[in-house]
Amino acid sequence: MWKPANKQIIQGEDGTSVEVGSHGALHVATHMLYHTFEGEVYLSSHFWDAGLDGVMNLLWLSPVTTKYFPFISIISSTAEASYQVFEGPTYSDPGTGLTRINRDLTLPRDVSEVLTYHTPTVSVDGTQLFETRWGSGGKVGGASTSLALLLKSNTAYLFRVTSRATGNHLTYQMNWGEIE
Repeated sequence: MWKPANKQIIQGEDGTSVEVGSHGALHVATHMLYHTFEGEVYLSSHFWDAGLDGVMNLLWLSPVTTKYFPFISIISSTAEASYQVFEGPTYSDPGTGLTRINRDLTLPRDVSEVLTYHTPTVSVDGTQLFETRWGSGGKVGGASTSLALLLKSNTAYLFRVTSRATGNHLTYQMNWGEIE
């Protein structure tokens, strides 16, 4: 049986628990929140060429609703980078809207109640929930990380990726479900 080197236990809302590894976020989220695919599942992504200390901010806004939002982020870079997640940022402009795609391609593409943006104007980051860093000394080599969360309704989240090297190519993918 495969055992992840870096493991933790995650408890689902229904009381089930799953042992997960740092590279199994997609598998874990679909197992832990098995009913995710009974609802709508969406994707939004952004690509950015970054210089040293270049910042890519993405804003995720959930509506006032009784739904909840299983969320998985996947970030990749060609060099050293860091990733931070904040809840409740203060912003004056949400930025440029990102295309939201329904993963069920037989349905309309952009019917998600969640709004996603890049390059928002942020004055206060909010409460930091998560931070990680990968790569070493600005060396090129490519790496990725992922994170699975259960996000709240009527809440703004700021996802920040910071390049720690010149000539860094960053890709950020947001995957989420909208579950009643």
